[in-house]
Amino acid sequence: MAEITVMSSAGREGWRALADPPGTIRAAGASARSSRAATSRFTTGFREREPDTWSFEWSHDEIALILAGVADIDTEDGGMLRIQAGDVVTPRGPKGTWHIRETMVKFCAIHQS
Repeated sequence: MAEITVMSSAGREGWRALADPPGTIRAAGASARSSRAATSRFTTGFREREPDTWSFEWSHDEIALILAGVADIDTEDGGMLRIQAGDVVTPRGPKGTWHIRETMVKFCAIHQS
């Protein structure tokens, strides 16, 4: 029988502190997984990060809806993207640097290739 799960970004019940957050400050963060496919290749959940800066290189597909906060992303080609609440971010395989300016909360769906 299928199970329906309802989670809210307003509450933090069931959220776990990030065990090893990246970044120059190693700022606090938390996450909560709302679902995971049987193949373990597709997951959804929430993530929260306090202001910090770190470089990244993603090998997965992700769709993220920014629920709160502001960040700048320096892109591999020298550009800069400003993201904030209400934006949808859809990276695949980029490199760059996150600069979280205000505590960010996002809902994300991730598919591992």
